[in-house]
Amino acid sequence: MSAALENKLAAYGVAAVAAGVGFLALIPPAEAKIIYTPTHVKILDSSTYLILNHAGVPNFVVSNGYATTGGQNFGAGLEANAVGTKTFVETSGSSSGFAAAAALHPGSRIPPGKMSHGFKKDGLLLGFYDNGIGGYRWGGKWRNASDLYLGLKFQISGKTHFGWARMTLTDGAHCEGILTGYAYETIPNKPIIAGKTKGGDVITVQPTTLGHLARGASAIPMWRNNAESTPNSGANQ
Repeated sequence: MSAALENKLAAYGVAAVAAGVGFLALIPPAEAKIIYTPTHVKILDSSTYLILNHAGVPNFVVSNGYATTGGQNFGAGLEANAVGTKTFVETSGSSSGFAAAAALHPGSRIPPGKMSHGFKKDGLLLGFYDNGIGGYRWGGKWRNASDLYLGLKFQISGKTHFGWARMTLTDGAHCEGILTGYAYETIPNKPIIAGKTKGGDVITVQPTTLGHLARGASAIPMWRNNAESTPNSGANQ
């Protein structure tokens, strides 16, 4: 390689990173099948945006919020929401009238089989409500979840792609979550396996170089009190 060409490629790489594109743009789609981003983000009374393809535009937001009302009632929730059109979260049934985000185990296929509840614009991971007089209720399917996966569906240039986000939820009424990584399949309409982070078809990208999580300062409490009007001690849904 000539020195002139090498300098041009180096200059292009620096400019691409500065523009939020990064060296990922130099990788042919046929080779870059799965882009994996490891991270460790605490979600407590805050929101975290997922930018799966590192293009600078958020695809999803995971929010946690909690509040005390009426001096006694306490509610908290952790929820995943799609950002933009034709972007969806995989769900599995409902929880207190809300779509419950599916809690996928390692090795799960995304998208799932035909018998699933499919994808929706938002999904409740975990919710908690306490009426202050001994009645409380949990909602969602992520209680005490450790390294489980959220199925994701979104579009790049009008074509559908699938991905996942790995999360751990701490045991407690505040529904605190920790995002430990996320990935997506670069080939349109091709399923992705939850948790796959190694192999010849996986490229690991550090969020501090080719992309990052844009973090919000606060979140709107997701746990709606009107759906929890009946005390139910220790009920799981």
